[in-house]
Amino acid sequence: MDARRAHDEPGVSRDERAPMRRRVVAASIVGSALEWYDYALYGLASALVLNKLFFPDLGSEVGTIASVATFAVGFVARPLGGVVLGNLGDRHGRKAVMITTLVLMGIATTLIGALPTYGSIGIWAPILLVFLRLCQGFGAGAEFGGAVVMSAEYAPRGKRGLFASTAQVGAEIGMLLSTAAFAVVGTLPQDSLLSWGWRIPFLVGIVPVAVGLFLRLRVQDTPEYQRVKGSGEQPRVPMAELLRTAPKQVLLAAGARLMDPPLGYLYTVFVTVYAVKQVGVSQQTVLTGLLIASALGIGSVALFGHLTDRWGTRRIYLAAAAFAVLLAFPFYWLIDTGQPVVIWLALILGTSVGKELNNAGQAAYLTEMFEPRIRVSGVSLARESVSAVGGLIPVLGLSLVNWAGGSYWPVAVLMVVLGAISFVCISLSRPAVAGANDPDPAAAPEYAKDGATR
Repeated sequence: MDARRAHDEPGVSRDERAPMRRRVVAASIVGSALEWYDYALYGLASALVLNKLFFPDLGSEVGTIASVATFAVGFVARPLGGVVLGNLGDRHGRKAVMITTLVLMGIATTLIGALPTYGSIGIWAPILLVFLRLCQGFGAGAEFGGAVVMSAEYAPRGKRGLFASTAQVGAEIGMLLSTAAFAVVGTLPQDSLLSWGWRIPFLVGIVPVAVGLFLRLRVQDTPEYQRVKGSGEQPRVPMAELLRTAPKQVLLAAGARLMDPPLGYLYTVFVTVYAVKQVGVSQQTVLTGLLIASALGIGSVALFGHLTDRWGTRRIYLAAAAFAVLLAFPFYWLIDTGQPVVIWLALILGTSVGKELNNAGQAAYLTEMFEPRIRVSGVSLARESVSAVGGLIPVLGLSLVNWAGGSYWPVAVLMVVLGAISFVCISLSRPAVAGANDPDPAAAPEYAKDGATR
């Protein structure tokens, strides 16, 4: 198909295209910010306070593991959300899935802030907490898929990588806001923090829901989706069509993502517990470092997204996997010094560089791996099938450290192994969009049925 035609389909006129792109980028950023505000906030809370509020009878060590395990529960529902809502995105439009995911996640997060604790209602407190985590996970199952696909499909020629990375910019804003919120309430006296202070960051989650809903209701579906809908190519059950025609693409894309959960959660949730309990640094030292790393990550993920357009998606994504392997042991050497500035350097390298290099490469890579008619389903399934396992990473990390007598080495080995697998899968995969790995990914958007470039 001619490249110009892909950007001139019915639905958005040429005069409307620039302001519509700005709305789409804003909607993508706000929604992704909410997703990661929810997840990072819950991860920090599970590591620092929820064990005392919802699992007080289990003791400090076991209570912390149980609390962090509820963080993992949300990931169990993500593949199901990816399947159900991914179908929605390909069948009824990217806009529909973006609105649905935003509302589900936002309401669940706000209700967590209103939950009675174990001291008030006993066993029902952790049961309700787990239920709301499942709702969060179901909604998040297609948030990334919907947001990154819409941004990529609205991208001007030669800027798909940059536009796709805007969802990850939102993720870093969410991380920054959640870390800042917890850093502020963490300064409260312990009694105040445990009685009411911890609730505030969850309750204010309703604000980005309102802003995001306003923005997402004002966008139109992408020209590529309009073309598929009008051409009769739209499958009745997109997820079934995906599994029938592109199973290899799904497997390789999922394998490429194996490094993503440890980069995201070993360097945020797990390291918070490890640094405080094993190294003996203060909670505020780690939160300050995460705050700095998240702030820097907003700019670095956009820079790396731009580089995917200059140097090619595969090169950036392969560089991310190689960096993940090389950083695995040095990261913990730096943390184990116990020096705040050195710990902040480790968190910057792990988050602002390693994680964001991966995030930018992943965003462009996933959108290029699947044809538009099954793209939201493909991105959501490949991403969230790994996220289900990824939610166990902080729990696995804590268990491995306990098994190793307080040493980090099994966690570093885990990062090396998963990073190496990702490197191999990226090397073996080919985009469904011809020319997608070239510096101008929109230059030849023809679709190969077998997933190979032609």
